[in-house]
Amino acid sequence: MNVTDFYISELREFSRIEITDAILHQVKRCLLDYIGVAHAGVSLSVDRMHAVLQLGEAGPCTVLGSTTKTDIYTAATVNGFTAHVIELDDGHRFAMLHLGAPIITAMLAVAQKEKLTCEQFVRGILVGYEAEARLAMAMQPNHKQRGFHATGTCGAVGVACAVAFALGLNDRQLKGAISAAATSAAGLLQVIDDASELKPYNVSHAAAAGIMAAYMGKSGFAGPEDVLGGKRGFLRAFTDTYQVEKLAADPKGLAIERIYVKPYAACRHCHAPIECALKIGQTLDSVDSIAYIVVKTYKLAVYGHDQTKISGVSEAKMSTPYCVAAALMIKSAGMEAFSESNVGREDILQLCSKVSVEESPELTALSPAKRGAFVQVVLQDGTVLEERVEHPLGEPENRISDAMLDSKYSSLMHYAGVPEERIEEIRALVWNLNQDHFEALLQAI
Repeated sequence: MNVTDFYISELREFSRIEITDAILHQVKRCLLDYIGVAHAGVSLSVDRMHAVLQLGEAGPCTVLGSTTKTDIYTAATVNGFTAHVIELDDGHRFAMLHLGAPIITAMLAVAQKEKLTCEQFVRGILVGYEAEARLAMAMQPNHKQRGFHATGTCGAVGVACAVAFALGLNDRQLKGAISAAATSAAGLLQVIDDASELKPYNVSHAAAAGIMAAYMGKSGFAGPEDVLGGKRGFLRAFTDTYQVEKLAADPKGLAIERIYVKPYAACRHCHAPIECALKIGQTLDSVDSIAYIVVKTYKLAVYGHDQTKISGVSEAKMSTPYCVAAALMIKSAGMEAFSESNVGREDILQLCSKVSVEESPELTALSPAKRGAFVQVVLQDGTVLEERVEHPLGEPENRISDAMLDSKYSSLMHYAGVPEERIEEIRALVWNLNQDHFEALLQAI
């Protein structure tokens, strides 16, 4: 059995999983989180997407946060972008990528076009999370070290699998879908650098390309025998080292159960330092007394996240020095910390320049089992304030409660200007998800 056939057989076996109350509850959590994050993202990006929306045609698929209905491909492109632009969407630390933004974006669009049942929708999400995470875990960390954004590359394959299983494709069609997704998969980490605003485009592309790949598979176009493991296949093209066994079920649990949920509107690599800073800030009398700050963290959280010269909101969200400075200065790392006005504040930027980010070999050795940080704030009188965080809030070992998730959802929907009545309607439909409520939810979002 070749690598692609092994991957398909493992996913086929997984797709038969019993959807227990606990699993369904986790899907609801992911869906509610996605809806809040995407609606908040609309306010920051959709007004700039006129050129993209003009490419679309009238259709059954909702552009989230608006009254616009468009075709499936345009909806996936726009919604994929808005679901990631504020950096508050869920992710998986071992796979080093985001799952809900591409997978749920695609599944909502397909559900509206194909009138999927609630069960088809839920199973598609479960398979998509599993397919994307397993493929990435087989390639990480070298995939990231080579400069690839797994949310874009593995996300396209994950979306194709989600849609393919929801549509009931057979194994031959599924191999065609995976092959089409693999050859169209893309995503460079260079787009997180400088003042680039295009990191969410990797999500857009994954959602749209994955949908198209699934329909190519459904059309019956054959792919190669082993698009993943072949000599010129996906794995060898995108990584120097890979572990085929990671394509099998993770004994530690389902991918959707091992995600993190973000409480702070920044790159996940910045979250442990943010929490350290927030804790230190509770005992700090004045930021004016700070001489310098040292952040020690694992290797993958240093390069690309240590910049102290900030030229825009997108760069601030990737910068640990900015995140730490903002957390100390305004005692928050939510949406407001990354507003254009705060990102341009001279006092925050001055404090940011005092922050250095260094690798801790100890924390590198513990990663990715623990993605922690150690922060030292050294005052002008020599006093040292320090904190260490090993599992930042939102990891499966330090879960956000349903009440906290509800609060995050409400805050984001209010930020997006959604009327209170509609906020409550969507919340109730998600928490009580069944076939009737699912049909109503597709109308309400």
